[in-house]
Amino acid sequence: MKKKDLEDALNITLNNSTVIFSFPGIGIGNIYPELSGCSLEVREMERIAQEFHALDIDFIGISTGTLPETSPYIKYIPVKNDLKSFQYITKDNKRFIDRFTIFIHKDTIIKKRIDNAEDNAMLVREWIEKIGRI
Repeated sequence: MKKKDLEDALNITLNNSTVIFSFPGIGIGNIYPELSGCSLEVREMERIAQEFHALDIDFIGISTGTLPETSPYIKYIPVKNDLKSFQYITKDNKRFIDRFTIFIHKDTIIKKRIDNAEDNAMLVREWIEKIGRI
């Protein structure tokens, strides 16, 4: 995955160090329990984004489902369920974006598939601490 591909897919320009995280959608877990955890993930990312706001790291949350209300720390972007750059989960003929987190710093892009919000929060904290030492 290239930075330009991400910028084109999300219709954004990536300037700083950036964390992009995806989630199926707020409330989707009420319908499909195996996709639950979006609200927890968003709260954890909000907490981390606020904590590390002074480091000038951009946080972007993307979803094919319902997004949270606006945030001063995270830019939320709705995405379609047909972007070739991402993986999807299909339930009852509906496609939801799969969970992953992308870390971007300078010319390095790291993409990780995420199983749960707690692991994701830990990975994001470790990455921010690592780039803080670079």
